[in-house]
Amino acid sequence: MSALAASGSVRTGREGIMNSENVVRVTKVSSNESRGCEHCDFSIDNESVSASINHYIAAHHYRILHVGTETIGDGNGGPWHTTVAILGCDDPPKVLERKIAFPPGLVDPE
Repeated sequence: MSALAASGSVRTGREGIMNSENVVRVTKVSSNESRGCEHCDFSIDNESVSASINHYIAAHHYRILHVGTETIGDGNGGPWHTTVAILGCDDPPKVLERKIAFPPGLVDPE
């Protein structure tokens, strides 16, 4: 074992940012989708993946489990490459319950 490893200065990965141990809730942020935050009214915007990641980390104590690319199909059958981040939290806040109200007559009841 090196002197650096013996000193405890070397990260083994188990204690690192991408450690999924004890995670009880996982969420995905993607450059291909926009939505509301699961826990508050913050807009998870596909134009600013980094701001969305930072929001989950700073506001709700999530941590990064994975960052990478995802290839999906575009409207013409070709590949569409997106950036995704998978975030996890050991003690997530309550999920925000959203209620959607449709104007009368907009939705067919059957």
